[in-house]
Amino acid sequence: MNGYRRIDSFNRSQIDSVGVSESTIAIASDNRVTLISGTDRSEFEHEARIEDIAIDERVIILSSDQVTAYTRDGSKVWNRSFNSPYSVAALSNKALFGILERDQICTVDSETGQESFTSKRNRSGQPQSDRFIGIKDGFVSATWSFLRCIDASGEEIFDQNLNTAIRDIGFCDGVIIASLQNDQLKGFDASTGKKRWETELPAKQLSPVSNQNLLISTEDGPKSIAADGSIHFAEGLAAGDIYTSWDGSVACSVSDGTVVSHILKQELIDVDILTESVGVGGTIDVSVTNLGETVNDVRIKGKLNNADLSPNERRIELTPLDPISTDFPVDSVRTDGKTEFSLYIEDRRVAGEFIEITDAAESVIAADADLQPIKIEDGIIELELSITNTGSIPFDSVQVFEDSEEKTNVGPSETWEKTITRSYEPEQVITVGVEIFRGNRRTELAPTCKLPEHPSIELKQKRDALHGRINGDNRVVWSDELVIDVPGADRARSPVQIEDGTLVVVLPIYEEGIARIELSGIQIADQAQMSSQDPLSRLTKDVNKKTKTRTQTDHSLLPDQPQTESRDEVTTETQTSEKRETRSQDETSSESDEYSMKISSDSGSRTSEKISIQRDISKNQVPIGHATCERITVRNDGYSTVKPTIVVGDNQFDTGKLAPSDTWQTERTHVFFSDSNTQLPEATVEQDGQIISSIPAKKITIINSGLIVHRAVCTVNDEYEVELENRTDSDRQVDWIKIGGQKINIDTQTLATGNQTVFTGRKLTSEVSDYVKTKIMTSSPSGMQEEINTVTIEDSEANYNSNTLIQTAIGPATQVAGDYGTVVMVFENGTNESLSDVSIKAEGEKINDMLYSQAHREVLPPNERIEHYVDLKTEAGTIEFDISITYTEENATEKSRILRASGPAVKTEAEWTDKHRNSWTIDDKTELNLDIPPRISTSFQ
Repeated sequence: MNGYRRIDSFNRSQIDSVGVSESTIAIASDNRVTLISGTDRSEFEHEARIEDIAIDERVIILSSDQVTAYTRDGSKVWNRSFNSPYSVAALSNKALFGILERDQICTVDSETGQESFTSKRNRSGQPQSDRFIGIKDGFVSATWSFLRCIDASGEEIFDQNLNTAIRDIGFCDGVIIASLQNDQLKGFDASTGKKRWETELPAKQLSPVSNQNLLISTEDGPKSIAADGSIHFAEGLAAGDIYTSWDGSVACSVSDGTVVSHILKQELIDVDILTESVGVGGTIDVSVTNLGETVNDVRIKGKLNNADLSPNERRIELTPLDPISTDFPVDSVRTDGKTEFSLYIEDRRVAGEFIEITDAAESVIAADADLQPIKIEDGIIELELSITNTGSIPFDSVQVFEDSEEKTNVGPSETWEKTITRSYEPEQVITVGVEIFRGNRRTELAPTCKLPEHPSIELKQKRDALHGRINGDNRVVWSDELVIDVPGADRARSPVQIEDGTLVVVLPIYEEGIARIELSGIQIADQAQMSSQDPLSRLTKDVNKKTKTRTQTDHSLLPDQPQTESRDEVTTETQTSEKRETRSQDETSSESDEYSMKISSDSGSRTSEKISIQRDISKNQVPIGHATCERITVRNDGYSTVKPTIVVGDNQFDTGKLAPSDTWQTERTHVFFSDSNTQLPEATVEQDGQIISSIPAKKITIINSGLIVHRAVCTVNDEYEVELENRTDSDRQVDWIKIGGQKINIDTQTLATGNQTVFTGRKLTSEVSDYVKTKIMTSSPSGMQEEINTVTIEDSEANYNSNTLIQTAIGPATQVAGDYGTVVMVFENGTNESLSDVSIKAEGEKINDMLYSQAHREVLPPNERIEHYVDLKTEAGTIEFDISITYTEENATEKSRILRASGPAVKTEAEWTDKHRNSWTIDDKTELNLDIPPRISTSFQ
């Protein structure tokens, strides 16, 4: 056996218990825990005196009838009580520990605190005479002269009487060693109970466990005994009770409150793995330092899982305290991704790290991305996004930034396609962000395309017929509404679809005047003067009416400055008294390949009255909670004064007298909080009880993306509350909120992508109205500002339960992976007043009731937070649970809030990534006494 070297010592008033694990020794003194591992020592405190201690990946503490599990840095994991526990022991290779009670042994999962099995003892014991240790695959107990062993499932392996009182027990390399009252040591096979050997040695105490040689405290000093019963002197160890880790790397001697720690002499070599990622042809670099006092010649060996190193061994000479660098070249790689690199000195593993390895041929995610326009319908363009895996390794997932839609497992040569929609702006460049994941690799693609230009419309007169030709980009299908005005005929509307890029319209000419053809969805038109003389002499062209491009900061959403982005227009006139003639079939037979539309009308008397009505919409597509303005314009295009009546849904208006070329306007603002009830009603012009002009109903498209305004209200307490959700791909800063021209005071806050937050402010005036104009200024990380226009609902009688004093977030320590997981929820008092009697309770079928406990804080001062741990019984998929929060404000008002947390869970901890953590969200499910209607429309002005 190698000798030991003393490295440290410290004093305690008393040593109550010692526990050992693979490479660490835990010392318990009163309520303090000291962990010794190699040359490192760390400490933390328990809340009560410690009676016994055990250690594996967790530190298990027995105190009175309570058993508590800690992480090695002192963070409490769980706590539970037992009937009459008095000893604990841990297994070396399983997350399992045992609790010894008078009449039974109970085993518990050290990660969760859940009970595994209970084994009844054949005879009762007592704390003064019982011994209890954990071995490789079970537990060993000694009571008086009886030695008993059970396996990890609770089955008894053996129970035998040694006929002599047992002083102490230990375990070494498959052999259970018993120190007897008659100064004998006996070794028993741990799998059968059969005696392997016995020897004379007065042992005062045995170290509980060891992989190769068990340390023994004797009157002659520390010794060691091998699994075959051979005894050796333990060089370098101080006298006292001896404890060693399973691997023998660290040992402690305990005597009269003094703890002396030792490490193996060969442990006096410090190893640092310097490489984090490597590919074929690269090297893994290692730094080795001799911490001893003499020159040491060592053989160092590297092993990289799923790869080959050549060479994989180095022979180096280490002088004291002089770091030596060496490397291991990577010859080949069998699997891409993270894998473990292990380092050995003289065939003993001394270090290990996970590093990223790549094959040069597969180090880059190979993908082709394409974005093509396919259809334009009523001003909305559809684009086809395609992602092709051009490599030889499947993609784990492909995700589109804007809507978080994800496609998993895209194999080699496979193509994933998705339809993207946008508002059509001619010749605009569209970019779509795509993210691809493969193992621990990630790449972003940004396919772009230029939208088609506006179609062209050409009108020509041929004898008594009007020939119209519409030419558009043949890459897309143009689906729109064709509007036709021909002198002497009523306006006609018809849906059309242009699939090959060309549409031909042939119309009869009834009389002289202006003929006009329009595609209303994309708002392009052309007109020509129809003449009975030279048809071409008076032909005129009108430029295409293109949609006005909106700037990022749009000031025209409210009635102040509406803009024309979408227009419905109808112009009618009374029928002429002249007989209208239609073109005969044989006159147009030579043009049978053209699409013709004929319009006819009954004859009647002609008047000089002609009235047009049109509707302008500031935004055809509007995000939830954003304002859009509707403007109705009526124009007298006739030759005499008229006095029409306008009807829009349930609203009726008298325009008064309109002289020729006069116009009359009215407008209102709409805010949609859902995608229901989004149709604007038909608008008509009536004169003398007859409808002479009309606009059909218009449907608004609601977008569930961008910056969403869920509500903007003024509560009974004269507080403004604005709830925003960030459904963009970047964080947004809320700079200010202005309601009715008055800025409300808010703390400058960043609204993270995917999060939902309520901003509050105090109302300064006593004025009350149903709806108040509201502006919200936000900015992106790049500094680009966006102004959101909406309306605030004011209701002085509404008993709205203000619940925004506590801000919420998901903590970075959240991990929902493996059999168990934890969601860390952060609740912060974001105000300048203290909250009292704050209670937080989570409920759901996936909550681990054994580990989870509610949170309560008597006082939560301003800007302080509660980090609430919710332990879950997880499985792969989506998990959700509800959280109820109650608290009392300084004015003694009791408030409550209901939240819902939801997010993904994965099978193993290795699969868990920041992407999963960022997908966890908290939604406010508090029932509000103030009903937010799906749509708010202001009165016409």
